[in-house]
Amino acid sequence: MTDDCPILIVEDEPKLAAFLQDYLIAAGYPTRCLDNGLQVVPTVRAQTPRLILLDLMLPGRDGMQVCQDLRGFSAGSAPQSRSSPTL
Repeated sequence: MTDDCPILIVEDEPKLAAFLQDYLIAAGYPTRCLDNGLQVVPTVRAQTPRLILLDLMLPGRDGMQVCQDLRGFSAGSAPQSRSSPTL
C-alpha cells in the first residue's frame, strides 16, 4: 500500500518503536517515528497521519497531555481538515 499519509508511532523505547515500525512496514503501511511528546503537534500540523500510536509515558509531554493538545488543535481546525484516530 503506497500512501503519503503515514502511521505516526510515538514511542520513546527504541526496541518497541522499531518492532512496531517493522511490523507496519511489512504490512505495507508507511510509518514515521517520534520519541518525544513535544514533537507530536508540530508533526501533525505539518502532515495529518492516518493513525497515531501514542505511548502514555513520554519525555517532554506525556501521552495524555499530547491527546489534550491534539484535541484542542483538531477542535480549532478548519472543517475540511481531518483528525487522526489515536491509540
